[in-house]
Amino acid sequence: MQPIKFRIILKQIVHSLYLFQRRKITAFLSERSIKRKIKRDFSSSKPPKDKNYLKRSKQFFKTNFSGYTNTNWHYYYSSHNQIKKAEYIPDSLFFAKIFPRLNYTMLTSSYMDKTAFDLIFEKSVMPRTIFKLMNGDFYDSENNKVHKSEAIAKLAQSDEMVVLKPAVNSSGGKGVIIDKAKNLVAMLENKSIHKRSYILQEKIEQHPEMAKFHPASVNTLRVTTARKGSNIEVLSYFMRMGVNNSTIDNGSSGGIMVGANNGKLNDFGIDLQFNRYYQHPDSGIKFKDFEIPNYKEALNFCIRNHKKIMRFTIISWDIVIGKHGEIIFIEYNFRQPDISVHQYFDGPLFGEHTDYFIQRYKEECQKNEYFI
Repeated sequence: MQPIKFRIILKQIVHSLYLFQRRKITAFLSERSIKRKIKRDFSSSKPPKDKNYLKRSKQFFKTNFSGYTNTNWHYYYSSHNQIKKAEYIPDSLFFAKIFPRLNYTMLTSSYMDKTAFDLIFEKSVMPRTIFKLMNGDFYDSENNKVHKSEAIAKLAQSDEMVVLKPAVNSSGGKGVIIDKAKNLVAMLENKSIHKRSYILQEKIEQHPEMAKFHPASVNTLRVTTARKGSNIEVLSYFMRMGVNNSTIDNGSSGGIMVGANNGKLNDFGIDLQFNRYYQHPDSGIKFKDFEIPNYKEALNFCIRNHKKIMRFTIISWDIVIGKHGEIIFIEYNFRQPDISVHQYFDGPLFGEHTDYFIQRYKEECQKNEYFI
């Protein structure tokens, strides 16, 4: 075997072992999490278990996922949403087995680098880029290198509100800073920041209807799509909004998520602890019957653009409805889509497409490729 080919295979094997260990940890944490959720949510009055339903759920596992028998997620979801379907996919099963087979995980970081989004998407659908900062070097929106002193001087004179994001791994708002450009100069001059890559963009203006729940945060749509043969299917979508004057809207920062159907919000939303809210706790605006402006175009945007990304079957998208109804792409997530939130609102993740995606999973398992 040639040395280069051997190194590639060895790298793939090491990566697979790393992912296997991560999946074991994810599965363990998921199983512990659902036990805690059941204990907390049903501490005063525990719903009776439907033995026939749970028996059907175990049969679903036995048929498709040999060795998996835990129906705690089925019990939890169905007790909340009254959707008693056997095809729920528990977090532990999804992230430990299904997801790594359907998404080419070795490419995740490369595709999620925000400094390269303009290679995939038209600039008109993204927030305007002011600078990219990579390994201590500044680049403009056309990827031309700019001298550091020139970039700093331009920022020092600007009162524009901007958003500074890590190029990779900014999920949950981690490392995201929103401030006037001139207030970021000291940080951008600090050599310690040059160990990572960042993108500096304009602060976007959202649609006034989307802003009214919580104006301090840019309130987004989280859309999950999946490739089914030559088609892209929207599995589910929900709206995310911040709370308590936070500039971040996602659940990991305490935000509220509200499911939607045909563009209209559900009666209630939830936080990541699955506490229910029928109106926004700050503004007091009720969720029921609120219609998401231009939601069809938001879904179509995700469908059109998923077709460009061939190595990932399942993608979660963060979309903003702009001031005039335009669709603004923020980022996508190949690593950990919010399947528990989707299933809480809408029932089993894959819905009517369950048989297809399980078959895809089984086919991928038979390939036994190194990168899984």
